[in-house]
Amino acid sequence: MDIVDDVMRQFSLRGRLVYRLERRGDWACELPEAGLFQLHCLLEGRCWYRTGDDSMPTGLSSGDVLVRPRGGPLSLLTLHHHHPEPMGNRFEYGSAPTDELRPRVLILGVEVERIDGSTHPLISGLPEATLVRRARFAEAGTRQHAGFFIDQVFADGRQVESPILDRFVEVLMIQVIKAHYDTDEPSHGFIRALRDPALRHAITAIHENPGFNWSLERLADVAGMSRSTFSRHFTQVTGIPAMHYLTLWRMHTALGQLKSGSTDLDRLAHTAGYLSTSAFQKAFKRVHGFTPSQAGFVAP
Repeated sequence: MDIVDDVMRQFSLRGRLVYRLERRGDWACELPEAGLFQLHCLLEGRCWYRTGDDSMPTGLSSGDVLVRPRGGPLSLLTLHHHHPEPMGNRFEYGSAPTDELRPRVLILGVEVERIDGSTHPLISGLPEATLVRRARFAEAGTRQHAGFFIDQVFADGRQVESPILDRFVEVLMIQVIKAHYDTDEPSHGFIRALRDPALRHAITAIHENPGFNWSLERLADVAGMSRSTFSRHFTQVTGIPAMHYLTLWRMHTALGQLKSGSTDLDRLAHTAGYLSTSAFQKAFKRVHGFTPSQAGFVAP
């Protein structure tokens, strides 16, 4: 079983096109600070980005995607321009006509307003700024990421939100996650756990049968470790306790089943390993922040 693919099947999101910058020459701009998940796609040319006033600029090249999972301050600039101005018009075309002989820089910005699945450590464990290079996409089997297609379809900025854009952004998110994790060597986190044979056995068992009556002892047996060693090792590597991950995954699969039309809460509770529907609903709300009825999947 490919655990990363299994997690990403639960993704459902709503995206919004927030800016399109087309610049030449020397320039710098400061993007409005937001706390939402952001994807910044450099589609043509080269520039630099800086995540704070004191941070050193980092270079961007065509095809790179900068991921900001929790938003935050961000400036885009050329190497020789160090005084960014607040972004004005968020959709710009052919700026600085006197510099038409200079190489063009084209950047597209997308905000993800909601991610069903964002509490999974695959997403929540992303660093504050993750730069996915074009070469990483190629190594992961993606010749051209979905950011290029978003620009082709929505380049005029007239439609910044739509179900079609949501699907494109979902594809872009999956491509970014796969490119980042397939080619990176993390020292900790969920992907590090999947590359640990013992922990992978336990996580795979949870994914293959989330409704089973798992206990810490049974998961430790699957991993071939003692209870205490397994508990400590799982938490150290992933950042969350093993039984917390079990609940997290049960609630993610339950949300997926609800969205697919399974509205029998008693059956969903049993499938998730709960004898009590009330206990299931409480666990669901703890993970997602809303009950199934509040989400609109079942009648209140």
